[in-house]
Amino acid sequence: MKKIKMKSDDYMAWVRSAESDEERDRRRAEYHGWYSNLSEAEKTELREHFRPELEKLGDRLRVLQGIADLALKGSIHYEGEEYLLGEWVTIADYARLHNLKLNCVTNWIKREVIPAENVKVFPALNNLRLVRNEAYRTGA
Repeated sequence: MKKIKMKSDDYMAWVRSAESDEERDRRRAEYHGWYSNLSEAEKTELREHFRPELEKLGDRLRVLQGIADLALKGSIHYEGEEYLLGEWVTIADYARLHNLKLNCVTNWIKREVIPAENVKVFPALNNLRLVRNEAYRTGA
């Protein structure tokens, strides 16, 4: 099985090193042909080999999708300033996007783990609080 993982890793590196979209497509087709000829047991082993990397990519894509969805909502204009949604998010959205509990984010605000300049309160909008959407702790 180790040979198959090494061969797959070699193929993936070779596909990534393509210098044009056409070359990358040809290399992907060759990889697909090689993969198609593997036994089901070999395919299962290979999927398990790539699972952690795919899960990380999936997590990152979900975060990016959440940010894109928020950015499409537009912006808030308040006291002459514009706050782009996506760059600035609600506390609940921040917790969801960074896989944190809501009370963790509010505690960070109280303890100024999230600096005061990165938190905006809008009294005229029922005290809506927005947080600048960036990582404040490792893993956030």
